[in-house]
Amino acid sequence: MGKNNSLSLVELEGIDPIYIESFMNKHSEIKDSFAFSSVDEVSNINKLIIAYVSDNMLDSMQLKKFIQSQTHIKPDFFIRVANIPKEGNGKIQRKKLAQEILFHVNANKKN
Repeated sequence: MGKNNSLSLVELEGIDPIYIESFMNKHSEIKDSFAFSSVDEVSNINKLIIAYVSDNMLDSMQLKKFIQSQTHIKPDFFIRVANIPKEGNGKIQRKKLAQEILFHVNANKKN
């Protein structure tokens, strides 16, 4: 995955990322979540990525079933993170978090 494409996939589907996050936060083991999209530089396809905070590593297939049980959203990746950085007013630092996640994803792909 390459550069952050500022939530374009979510916008194209007409679904607000905050809706995705509020739905994911209903999961009993998820404390917080963050949804964004990025363009895969190889395929040039938008990928929907959901980062989540949990005490446990959760199974991606189970998370897909959970979100698809109530929505038509089909995430490409789930990534567990330690926390979701927020501004003083409680808003998620979207650009910062997306850049950090993509940096780690790209670094892991090279290993």
